[in-house]
Amino acid sequence: MRVSVIGQGYVGLTLAIAAAEAGHSVVGLDVDINTVEKLKKGETHVPGLDERKLRELITHEFFFPTSDPKLISNSQIVIIAVPTPLNEIRKPDLTYLHSAIKILAKSLAQPALIINESTSFPGTLRNIIKVELEKLSKVEFRYASAPERVDPGNSTWNIYSTPRVIAGIDDIATDQAIKFYKTFCKSVYRAQSCEVAEASKIFENTFRQINIAPLKLLMRLVFRLVMQF
Repeated sequence: MRVSVIGQGYVGLTLAIAAAEAGHSVVGLDVDINTVEKLKKGETHVPGLDERKLRELITHEFFFPTSDPKLISNSQIVIIAVPTPLNEIRKPDLTYLHSAIKILAKSLAQPALIINESTSFPGTLRNIIKVELEKLSKVEFRYASAPERVDPGNSTWNIYSTPRVIAGIDDIATDQAIKFYKTFCKSVYRAQSCEVAEASKIFENTFRQINIAPLKLLMRLVFRLVMQF
């Protein structure tokens, strides 16, 4: 498959490498030219990724990092893997997501499966990505949600062993997305809807926050006590 991944941070790059290793032809698109130039040299900023393997994939043309949106034009699958941080009032900042949508509308001239991996609230795929893309492009796309589950540097739970929760807006998109992810993921769960898939990531992040926050607080208290002596 001809695959493009928009965003080459710890989520997008990990996904791009996994897809390339599975035999897909992958374009890794990022607007940060410095990031792209480092990747072309086989240098990665993501913990746990093998730079030797990265160089091999680039040499054998399974993976091509670039900042040129035109190179995603013939993609069969495009994955959005951009940051979705909280803004100053603790609401989701979808600036990067909107930028990715504009890139898709401008660069894709043929039907493709659009998959969102970026963390966001339920309804993002159906009510934002799909709606905005349909306003900007006359091309008919299919849409699916496959929220990222990357834990950088974790050697036990990686992109191959971590179960994925996936669903499309329709059955065809769901089937296509699941077939793609099964080429490099051992376990793929078919959610009832893309909103359920999106919600699963919110629950996961909430679970992590509840479990990690007390540990961080305890470490701060220990540090303060140690510094008193």
